Amino acid sequence: MKLSKYVFPFFALFVIFADELFYGFFRVTGTSLESGLKSREAIVIAGIAYVMLLEDIFKGRISLKNRKQLLWLFIILVLYGITGFFYPHDSSYGNYIARLLVYGALCIPSAYVGIKVARGGYDERILTLLPFFLIAVSLIVGDAVINSSMQDRLLGQEYDDVLNYQNSSYYLSFCAAYCVFHVFFNKTKRRTVFNTIVYIIIVMMIFLCAIGCILGGGRGAFVYLVVISAYLVYRIIQKRKKGKVGYLALLVVVALAMVYLTSHFQVFNSVGASRISESLTADDARIELWGKAMDSFKGSPIIGHGLGSVWWEVGFYSHNILADLLVETGIIGAFVIMLVIVKCAIKMIRFSRYNTLAMFILIVFSGVLVETAFSGYWLSSSKLFLAYGFAFGYALDSNRAG
Repeated sequence: MKLSKYVFPFFALFVIFADELFYGFFRVTGTSLESGLKSREAIVIAGIAYVMLLEDIFKGRISLKNRKQLLWLFIILVLYGITGFFYPHDSSYGNYIARLLVYGALCIPSAYVGIKVARGGYDERILTLLPFFLIAVSLIVGDAVINSSMQDRLLGQEYDDVLNYQNSSYYLSFCAAYCVFHVFFNKTKRRTVFNTIVYIIIVMMIFLCAIGCILGGGRGAFVYLVVISAYLVYRIIQKRKKGKVGYLALLVVVALAMVYLTSHFQVFNSVGASRISESLTADDARIELWGKAMDSFKGSPIIGHGLGSVWWEVGFYSHNILADLLVETGIIGAFVIMLVIVKCAIKMIRFSRYNTLAMFILIVFSGVLVETAFSGYWLSSSKLFLAYGFAFGYALDSNRAG
């Protein structure tokens, strides 16, 4: 049995949904988010990815003759391994290398998975498995939010340690976008009773995830939900050569149904909705982190303080990718990385015009960009680096059309 043929499509989706699945595990088991299980996630993903990488090397699927690629890989590994030794850090984050490995160990393996997705011909298998991941994740995370709101934890009390509002909001906004993608773009070749049932369930998940996103109270998640919905509506209407008026009418009906459901269940009266309506400037903790990040940046504006240094310079990541980059890599590194992000986004938009899987990865990519702009640490995002790898691998594949 070929490992990649049967295992890799499942593993690629696992990497994309890893945070959501581990969060669901935390919720179901009642485990604290600070339990250290995040490191297990990184170990599992990195371990499986490196086994597959070795298999590809031994079977000649990856050439080691490209010296330019090997040089860049060597530079990345050197920076990744020694960055913590050149800068002093607070004793509370003394185990720096262990922390960097936990939060940064997903970079290279996730990028490798993205390259393999782009160049391995796994499109059909991945898109066939996608709805089952969507249903599982939507139900697990959606239940966490809805069930907690029914217990007044979101409607009238403080958030608990297990139900993290940012995690739940972002995961559900992502799933809502993925569900819309599946309903309108990920068409299965065979129309069976089973596929029809799955299709109907996914439609229901759109409403569950959108409402759960608002209940969760993540501002960035709500922004992403609105922006990606507008983009998907545009692509849906653009895709229809005939009957655009009917399609637009259907979308209006769906929007009205969403408004009715949110009003009926008083979603906009929840603590989460109240938090979404607040300005970011009202978040004192976040303003404090941004201030510390800018103070740290001024101390080394050109080259920064090293990858992962935001953890001791600021005491936490700053909840903004640009601020984190300025602290860690300075103006030079931030410019280079942001340039890579922009080029990656342009490539993804172009690829998505003629490839269904590329469109899905674009939705994943756009979601994680919004997440890291409002919250989340860029170096620990498997989605972000998987999208990088996908754009890189897709661009290098001379067999692709376009």
